Amino acid sequence: MQKVDLDRFVEKVFSAKPSGTQIDDLKTFFKTQSKNHDFSETGAVFRYMDDLDNKSSALLTHVSMLIAAVSIMLTVFENTVGDIFLLLEAAVYVAVATGLLRCINIVRPGFPPEVNKSALAAEENTEDYVNAMVEEAGIRLIIYTKARVITLYATLAFLAGIVVKLLFG
Repeated sequence: MQKVDLDRFVEKVFSAKPSGTQIDDLKTFFKTQSKNHDFSETGAVFRYMDDLDNKSSALLTHVSMLIAAVSIMLTVFENTVGDIFLLLEAAVYVAVATGLLRCINIVRPGFPPEVNKSALAAEENTEDYVNAMVEEAGIRLIIYTKARVITLYATLAFLAGIVVKLLFG
């Protein structure tokens, strides 16, 4: 499966291209996991991506609820500054939600065009396959990490906005 333009767009927005050292660190981690737990490297990568999938799903639930809360608050605010603040916050949450959707395992991840797909079909533990999976895991980890931080700050800003609204009407 090829990456679609939306995948590439999300990767660019989140600057989600793992560096060589990050890839090497992940490869070492997955090799250690496969030795310690007696499963293949691709099995270790898929287990790791399943963990990222669960975490991304939980964070996506939080982001979705905050998008709904921001929408409700838009009806409460009666001034332009409050509306602009909430619209900007909603845009941030929608961007984060898009990134988190990229992290969820709906289908197997796409592979870069240079990966030999016929070799992958023959053997899932080929070096090309493992490298493509490790890179995909790195991309998802970067997107999830940045989404988590952005969500934390956006939530704090939202709560601060509610406090200001309650205190100053």
